[in-house]
Amino acid sequence: MRTAFGVEHATSSIDDALRRHGVPEQFVGAVRGALEEFVGAGKTTAATDGAIAFALAAGIPAVAFSDEAEHENRLYEAASSAVLGAELRRSLLTTNELAELLCVQPSHVRRLVGRGDLMTAGQIDGQSLYPSWQVVEGAVVPGLRAVLAEFPDDYHPLDIQRVMTEPAEALRGRTPVEWLTTGGDPAPVARYVAALSYA
Repeated sequence: MRTAFGVEHATSSIDDALRRHGVPEQFVGAVRGALEEFVGAGKTTAATDGAIAFALAAGIPAVAFSDEAEHENRLYEAASSAVLGAELRRSLLTTNELAELLCVQPSHVRRLVGRGDLMTAGQIDGQSLYPSWQVVEGAVVPGLRAVLAEFPDDYHPLDIQRVMTEPAEALRGRTPVEWLTTGGDPAPVARYVAALSYA
Protein backbone atom coordinates (compact mmCIF):
# COMPACT_ATOMS: atom_id res chain seq x y z
CA MET A 1 0.00 0.00 0.00
CA ARG A 2 1.41 3.38 -0.98
CA THR A 3 0.95 5.68 2.01
CA ALA A 4 0.76 9.46 2.10
CA PHE A 5 3.32 10.88 4.51
CA GLY A 6 1.84 14.34 4.59
CA VAL A 7 -1.56 15.54 3.45
CA GLU A 8 -0.19 18.91 2.40
CA HIS A 9 2.56 17.29 0.33
CA ALA A 10 0.10 14.92 -1.39
CA THR A 11 -2.26 17.78 -2.32
CA SER A 12 0.66 19.80 -3.65
CA SER A 13 1.85 16.83 -5.73
CA ILE A 14 -1.61 16.35 -7.23
CA ASP A 15 -1.85 20.04 -8.10
CA ASP A 16 1.62 19.97 -9.67
CA ALA A 17 0.74 16.90 -11.75
CA LEU A 18 -2.44 18.56 -13.00
CA ARG A 19 -0.49 21.70 -13.98
CA ARG A 20 2.15 19.64 -15.80
CA HIS A 21 -0.57 18.02 -17.87
CA GLY A 22 -2.04 21.28 -19.05
CA VAL A 23 -4.82 22.00 -16.58
CA PRO A 24 -5.05 25.83 -16.45
CA GLU A 25 -4.14 27.32 -13.07
CA GLN A 26 -7.65 28.68 -12.44
CA PHE A 27 -9.11 25.15 -12.80
CA VAL A 28 -6.57 23.13 -10.78
CA GLY A 29 -8.53 23.41 -7.52
CA ALA A 30 -11.81 22.56 -9.24
CA VAL A 31 -10.34 19.48 -10.95
CA ARG A 32 -8.86 18.29 -7.65
CA GLY A 33 -12.27 18.88 -6.04
CA ALA A 34 -13.95 16.79 -8.73
CA LEU A 35 -11.43 14.00 -8.14
CA GLU A 36 -12.10 14.19 -4.39
CA GLU A 37 -15.82 13.84 -5.06
CA PHE A 38 -15.14 10.89 -7.37
CA VAL A 39 -12.89 9.15 -4.87
CA GLY A 40 -15.43 9.56 -2.07
CA ALA A 41 -14.95 9.29 1.65
CA GLY A 42 -14.78 5.50 2.13
CA LYS A 43 -11.51 3.61 2.56
CA THR A 44 -10.43 1.31 -0.25
CA THR A 45 -7.21 -0.02 1.26
CA ALA A 46 -6.22 -0.89 4.80
CA ALA A 47 -3.12 -2.06 6.59
CA THR A 48 -3.36 -4.76 9.23
CA ASP A 49 -2.86 -3.77 12.88
CA GLY A 50 0.42 -5.70 12.88
CA ALA A 51 1.70 -3.88 9.79
CA ILE A 52 0.79 -0.52 11.31
CA ALA A 53 2.51 -1.41 14.60
CA PHE A 54 5.64 -2.47 12.72
CA ALA A 55 5.64 0.75 10.65
CA LEU A 56 5.20 2.91 13.76
CA ALA A 57 8.07 1.08 15.49
CA ALA A 58 10.21 1.75 12.41
CA GLY A 59 9.62 5.49 12.79
CA ILE A 60 6.84 6.15 10.27
CA PRO A 61 4.63 8.89 11.73
CA ALA A 62 1.14 7.93 12.89
CA VAL A 63 -0.39 10.61 10.63
CA ALA A 64 0.51 8.37 7.68
CA PHE A 65 -2.29 6.02 8.76
CA SER A 66 -4.98 8.60 9.45
CA ASP A 67 -8.28 8.70 7.57
CA GLU A 68 -7.24 11.99 6.01
CA ALA A 69 -3.92 10.58 4.78
CA GLU A 70 -5.71 7.54 3.35
CA HIS A 71 -8.15 9.84 1.55
CA GLU A 72 -5.26 11.90 0.10
CA ASN A 73 -3.56 8.70 -0.99
CA ARG A 74 -6.65 7.54 -2.88
CA LEU A 75 -7.04 11.01 -4.37
CA TYR A 76 -3.43 10.92 -5.59
CA GLU A 77 -3.99 7.50 -7.17
CA ALA A 78 -7.17 8.71 -8.91
CA ALA A 79 -5.36 11.78 -10.26
CA SER A 80 -2.43 9.65 -11.44
CA SER A 81 -4.78 7.23 -13.16
CA ALA A 82 -6.59 10.09 -14.90
CA VAL A 83 -3.31 11.63 -16.09
CA LEU A 84 -1.94 8.28 -17.30
CA GLY A 85 -5.20 7.53 -19.09
CA ALA A 86 -5.09 10.89 -20.89
CA GLU A 87 -1.43 10.34 -21.83
CA LEU A 88 -2.21 6.92 -23.31
CA ARG A 89 -5.29 8.14 -25.22
CA ARG A 90 -3.25 10.87 -26.90
CA SER A 91 -0.89 8.23 -28.30
CA LEU A 92 -3.51 5.83 -29.72
CA LEU A 93 -4.65 5.25 -33.30
CA THR A 94 -7.85 3.62 -34.55
CA THR A 95 -7.71 0.73 -37.04
CA ASN A 96 -8.52 3.08 -39.92
CA GLU A 97 -5.91 5.65 -38.83
CA LEU A 98 -3.25 2.97 -38.54
CA ALA A 99 -4.21 1.46 -41.90
CA GLU A 100 -3.89 4.89 -43.50
CA LEU A 101 -0.43 5.39 -41.98
CA LEU A 102 0.69 2.01 -43.29
CA CYS A 103 -1.06 2.45 -46.67
CA VAL A 104 -2.91 -0.86 -46.22
CA GLN A 105 -6.50 -1.98 -45.77
CA PRO A 106 -7.92 -2.21 -42.20
CA SER A 107 -8.20 -5.99 -42.66
CA HIS A 108 -4.40 -6.13 -43.04
CA VAL A 109 -3.98 -4.32 -39.70
CA ARG A 110 -6.19 -6.95 -38.07
CA ARG A 111 -4.06 -9.71 -39.62
CA LEU A 112 -0.90 -8.10 -38.20
CA VAL A 113 -2.49 -8.16 -34.75
CA GLY A 114 -3.55 -11.79 -35.19
CA ARG A 115 0.05 -12.75 -36.05
CA GLY A 116 1.42 -10.85 -33.04
CA ASP A 117 3.21 -8.21 -35.14
CA LEU A 118 1.19 -5.40 -33.51
CA MET A 119 -0.42 -4.90 -30.11
CA THR A 120 -3.73 -3.29 -29.29
CA ALA A 121 -4.48 -1.17 -26.24
CA GLY A 122 -8.12 -2.11 -25.80
CA GLN A 123 -11.26 -0.71 -27.39
CA ILE A 124 -13.39 2.40 -27.17
CA ASP A 125 -16.89 2.41 -28.67
CA GLY A 126 -16.17 -0.91 -30.35
CA GLN A 127 -13.02 0.36 -32.09
CA SER A 128 -9.66 -1.27 -31.48
CA LEU A 129 -6.90 1.16 -30.55
CA TYR A 130 -3.18 0.86 -31.28
CA PRO A 131 -0.22 2.61 -29.63
CA SER A 132 1.33 4.88 -32.27
CA TRP A 133 4.95 4.09 -31.30
CA GLN A 134 4.60 0.82 -33.24
CA VAL A 135 4.79 2.70 -36.55
CA VAL A 136 7.86 4.65 -37.67
CA GLU A 137 8.06 6.37 -41.06
CA GLY A 138 5.02 4.55 -42.41
CA ALA A 139 6.11 1.03 -41.43
CA VAL A 140 5.56 -1.30 -38.49
CA VAL A 141 8.62 -1.43 -36.24
CA PRO A 142 10.41 -4.64 -37.33
CA GLY A 143 10.83 -7.53 -34.94
CA LEU A 144 7.89 -6.60 -32.71
CA ARG A 145 6.47 -10.12 -32.66
CA ALA A 146 9.48 -11.49 -30.78
CA VAL A 147 9.59 -8.50 -28.42
CA LEU A 148 5.89 -8.15 -27.59
CA ALA A 149 5.69 -11.86 -26.71
CA GLU A 150 8.19 -11.30 -23.86
CA PHE A 151 6.30 -8.59 -21.95
CA PRO A 152 4.84 -9.70 -18.60
CA ASP A 153 1.09 -10.29 -18.84
CA ASP A 154 0.31 -7.64 -16.23
CA TYR A 155 2.03 -4.80 -18.13
CA HIS A 156 -0.26 -1.91 -18.97
CA PRO A 157 -0.03 -0.57 -22.57
CA LEU A 158 1.44 2.64 -21.16
CA ASP A 159 4.16 0.63 -19.35
CA ILE A 160 4.98 -1.12 -22.63
CA GLN A 161 5.10 2.23 -24.43
CA ARG A 162 7.57 3.60 -21.89
CA VAL A 163 9.82 0.55 -22.11
CA MET A 164 9.83 0.71 -25.91
CA THR A 165 10.50 4.45 -26.14
CA GLU A 166 13.00 5.05 -23.33
CA PRO A 167 16.79 4.53 -23.69
CA ALA A 168 18.13 1.29 -22.25
CA GLU A 169 21.71 0.55 -21.14
CA ALA A 170 21.27 -2.99 -22.46
CA LEU A 171 20.80 -1.48 -25.93
CA ARG A 172 23.80 0.87 -25.77
CA GLY A 173 21.65 3.77 -24.66
CA ARG A 174 19.18 3.48 -27.53
CA THR A 175 15.45 2.94 -27.18
CA PRO A 176 14.08 -0.46 -28.25
CA VAL A 177 12.18 1.26 -31.07
CA GLU A 178 15.38 2.98 -32.30
CA TRP A 179 17.31 -0.29 -32.04
CA LEU A 180 14.75 -2.19 -34.11
CA THR A 181 14.10 0.48 -36.73
CA THR A 182 17.81 0.87 -37.48
CA GLY A 183 18.25 -2.80 -38.28
CA GLY A 184 19.14 -4.11 -34.85
CA ASP A 185 18.59 -7.78 -34.03
CA PRO A 186 15.33 -8.22 -32.08
CA ALA A 187 16.94 -10.84 -29.79
CA PRO A 188 18.70 -8.36 -27.41
CA VAL A 189 15.47 -6.35 -27.12
CA ALA A 190 13.49 -9.51 -26.40
CA ARG A 191 16.02 -10.50 -23.69
CA TYR A 192 15.85 -7.00 -22.19
CA VAL A 193 12.04 -7.15 -22.06
CA ALA A 194 12.02 -10.71 -20.69
CA ALA A 195 14.23 -9.56 -17.81
CA LEU A 196 11.49 -7.14 -16.72
CA SER A 197 9.64 -10.12 -15.24
CA TYR A 198 12.42 -10.43 -12.65
CA ALA A 199 12.89 -6.72 -11.91
